[in-house]
Amino acid sequence: MLVNCITISTTEPSPIRVVGQAQRLPPPEVGAVLAHGPLSQDMHAVAMIPNHVSLDHRLRKHADYQRVYREGRKQFSSSMSYFYAQRSVDALTLSGPRVGLTAGKVLGKAVERNRIKRRMRDIVRRRVDMVSADVDIVLHPRKSVSTMEFARLESEVVRIFTTIQTTLNKGERNIGEKSRSEKTLRGGPEAALPVAEDQASS
Repeated sequence: MLVNCITISTTEPSPIRVVGQAQRLPPPEVGAVLAHGPLSQDMHAVAMIPNHVSLDHRLRKHADYQRVYREGRKQFSSSMSYFYAQRSVDALTLSGPRVGLTAGKVLGKAVERNRIKRRMRDIVRRRVDMVSADVDIVLHPRKSVSTMEFARLESEVVRIFTTIQTTLNKGERNIGEKSRSEKTLRGGPEAALPVAEDQASS
């Protein structure tokens, strides 16, 4: 009498790996519930932003760096130099400032350059909200940034951001005053209006 013996394996089969094909997860649906609760309005807004739009304030593209160098003017601080240039904002880009860093080989070995970039990025991430204008900024730190006191470095970046924002505010105010002056010279409706004291003193 023949008996068919069937061997049952108790071990789980190894998963099949597909090489060259990344797993794509579906986008979160409205009202979806995560481990920590339902999606908030901010998370819904982020989910609707295209993938190629960065959610942080870093300047990434080489073309953007070149535009800042071309349209801006080199400014100097005690331990770094910097450029900045305003930009137009459309539906596919986030408003507000974008900041880029350069750390070439002149600053030292890779360990030293990485230390400089880490310190600068930490300060920029916490202080970039001081600038509200749609402007691109490129910072060129010097080698001394690697060893200088952190609080002193942060104060210098704060001064740079404050200077940029103040300069841009003055430029917008000057453009507005020039427009009003042109209307006055043409005999427009603002010709007979008195000039405010703060405008007259600026």
